[in-house]
Amino acid sequence: MLLRAIIPSFLLLMQSACGWVQLGGGTLNEMPPKGTLIYSGSFSSFSTTSAVSGGVSVYLMSSGSYIVRLESYSGPTETGLQLRVIADSATLTTLSLRSSSGSMNYSVSGTSNADFQQVYVYSPTNRVDYGKADLFKK
Repeated sequence: MLLRAIIPSFLLLMQSACGWVQLGGGTLNEMPPKGTLIYSGSFSSFSTTSAVSGGVSVYLMSSGSYIVRLESYSGPTETGLQLRVIADSATLTTLSLRSSSGSMNYSVSGTSNADFQQVYVYSPTNRVDYGKADLFKK
């Protein structure tokens, strides 16, 4: 009976150690993409109690897709936070934030020549934006 409780926990631990399953909201440190940097900006916080900091970059990939990269990101540890990517004056996509800190890449589909404008860190639970990065063409 004890083995039934131990084996699943051990398997999950091993999968996590191999990188197959990510546990918790630890720091991510993904490598920058190999695309062309087309936009960048820095986060500014809307709240002193839930500060957001770090940089945002948008890369155009050879496939025509985009990568939104958070660089040295630090933000609230709240579960369920989202990134709202604004392009052409509308929400292009909403992505689940994978970690409360680190550098991470997000694939984004978009029309060619999209005009990226902002990235928001949004809490659907509290219905509030914690921070925003204005993006500027490179």
